[in-house]
Amino acid sequence: MKKHKRIIFLVILSIMGLVNALLLFNKYIDNKLESQLMTSLENLSQQNVVIINHQIEDKFSLLQMFANEVGDKKNYDIVQDHKKVEKLSQIFGFRLVGIALPDGTAYTSYKKVVDVSQRRYFQESMKGKNYVSEPLDDIYDPNVKINVYSVPIYDEYKNIKGVFFTTYKNEDFKKFLRISSYNGKGYSYILDSKGNVISDSPQAQIYGTKNMFKTLEKYSENKEIVNQMKKDFQNGQGGEISYNYKGYKYANYAPLNINDWWCVTIVPKNVLEQRILPISYGVIAICIAIFIVSLGVIAYIVLKQNKYQSHLKKIAYYDKLTEIHNKAYLEEKLTQNINANTEKKSALVIYNIRKFKMINEIYGTGAGDYILKSFANSLKQYKTNELEIVVRGYGDEFAVLYFYNHKEELEKRIQSILAINKHIQYLSYPIDLSFAVGIYEIKNMNCMFERIYNYASIAKNENKERQDLFTYYCDELGNEQITIKRKEDAIKKGIENKEFKAWFQPKFDAKSKKITGREALARWEKEDGSILLPNYFISLSEKIRLIQDIDELVFIDVCKKIKQWELQGLSILPVSVNLSQAYLNGLSALNHLKKIMDEYGVSSEFIQLEITESYMIDNEESLNLAVTKMHEYGFKVLLDDFGVGYSSLMSIHSLDFDILKIDKSFVDAIGTASGNAIIQYTIQLGKKLDMKIVVEGVETKEQYEFLKICGCDEIQGYYFAKPQTFYEISKILMLKKENISY
Repeated sequence: MKKHKRIIFLVILSIMGLVNALLLFNKYIDNKLESQLMTSLENLSQQNVVIINHQIEDKFSLLQMFANEVGDKKNYDIVQDHKKVEKLSQIFGFRLVGIALPDGTAYTSYKKVVDVSQRRYFQESMKGKNYVSEPLDDIYDPNVKINVYSVPIYDEYKNIKGVFFTTYKNEDFKKFLRISSYNGKGYSYILDSKGNVISDSPQAQIYGTKNMFKTLEKYSENKEIVNQMKKDFQNGQGGEISYNYKGYKYANYAPLNINDWWCVTIVPKNVLEQRILPISYGVIAICIAIFIVSLGVIAYIVLKQNKYQSHLKKIAYYDKLTEIHNKAYLEEKLTQNINANTEKKSALVIYNIRKFKMINEIYGTGAGDYILKSFANSLKQYKTNELEIVVRGYGDEFAVLYFYNHKEELEKRIQSILAINKHIQYLSYPIDLSFAVGIYEIKNMNCMFERIYNYASIAKNENKERQDLFTYYCDELGNEQITIKRKEDAIKKGIENKEFKAWFQPKFDAKSKKITGREALARWEKEDGSILLPNYFISLSEKIRLIQDIDELVFIDVCKKIKQWELQGLSILPVSVNLSQAYLNGLSALNHLKKIMDEYGVSSEFIQLEITESYMIDNEESLNLAVTKMHEYGFKVLLDDFGVGYSSLMSIHSLDFDILKIDKSFVDAIGTASGNAIIQYTIQLGKKLDMKIVVEGVETKEQYEFLKICGCDEIQGYYFAKPQTFYEISKILMLKKENISY
């Protein structure tokens, strides 16, 4: 009878709890979805900013290329060059192309001479700025709004001698502002600092907004919101608001790196309401189902708990092999034991046996089991009171809850344990052991178990990378590990989505200044439109053994683009591709690259392979085999970053490299007596060893002139050209094919 009453009481209590939970859940869902919507809206706004900036920068890069060409010509006669300007307009889809002289006289692709001296875009570019104008009327089509893009033209002395400009339809911005989220109900604006609409997405046109500030101020309740926006715009600070204009809406605004423009992304509030209803209905149905199932589970547990309680405890809390407690027991007792011994400090210490897998492979699993049992016994022997807990975690991991008065006391105990377990005798085999040890000092008694255990694990993982006896957890270490984990996940996703692409930096003949080839540089082109440089992902990719996957994606991308150039009938120059150490330790990886190249039908004469000097330190014999195999496949082999490692020119020659690339660190030292002598000596010796000499990182005219005198063969660096996209190079090659100067 008592058991039945107990079950009925649990049922009633469960029903009451469920009702309260549903009421709280509805409120929680409302708040949670609103928060998620604002976060999503912010992300969407930032994505729009990135895309717009990227598109505009591409346009500026293209204009600057032609502006540089004009600036390099000493006797450039724009009056006689209408046909070339008109040809540029046709090839690149420019609506109009023009070049303005310092007095504002402009020659256009429409063969008209106009005065632009009073135009703001001309005035700003004459000050050295890249500029996009506000929407202007097209003088040739009054029904069309345009934006003028302008860049300064510099002569060889960095003096501004004119302005290169072109026009694009204002409608181009609408393409960038299209939003696929929120069932097509979201929309965006580009505003200037005064609230004037520069452009908007197609969905926004139904509102007919010319000035957002004035539009919102039609409702008095929006007055404070508008004032806040104006203040944020003045301070260059993004933000988010909710307002009422033909219904309640949410908005996020962020500054563009263009003039005083802002991107505003908006979604109606009813989008949120449409999301809440089906979720609420679904959750209610699930809760009812869970409740019904719970009744059965509760009844079963109540009826069976007494019979199996002691048996389950033994199974749940003990490790069968070592006969000590397990992690579940530690979780159950940790807080209880700490609260029972508050007069002493407490710490959770995790021990991990280094290279335990190797011990099992060499000596057998019997040796591994013996070591685990022996170490467990030594940990138990060093307990100082019954409240300390010794458990086995997973595999070769052990955790101990220690109590102590001073940190020195704790460290001595750990050192003693490590000392007695440094050498273990198994049968006739002496086995040397080492341990990774992480320590978390428990200062917050209310801290959850998983967090305590994870903190100690983070310290243990950090200790694996060090030679120290142990490592203490700190907030900086935890934040670093979290950041690294997020980056790892992002890199894995980027590889899965094939987001790693090749950009190309040209190499130039030191004497003729003609392009002789290009180096493929890895870039991470993320789905949100952002582009990350190698310093963000290379080092970590090497550490987590994903660099080979990135190398392969870049190599495939290079083969694709070379093939595209070939199919378009464009001129092809050799492209050098960097290889990680993973390709040098075994020939199967090189065979795979050769297979990829053959699949795309690309000849090895168009691909060169670069090896970083530091790789020579690890295994010169393996490297020699790899270089030999590269030559068999027809590749030329470059030694990259010479001067960073510790190799000599003679050892380089013995490995039969074709080309020597001198590191930027040598170039930076040019201008000093020792720097000049070292680079001269290196170039001379490289030449005597029959190697072509390439110098990278050249950024100034003085560096270039010195290297040319020293006799280097090729130059690479920002002085001549920055890394370029496939699109940019294709345009240049198309111009050459059309016999147009660029």
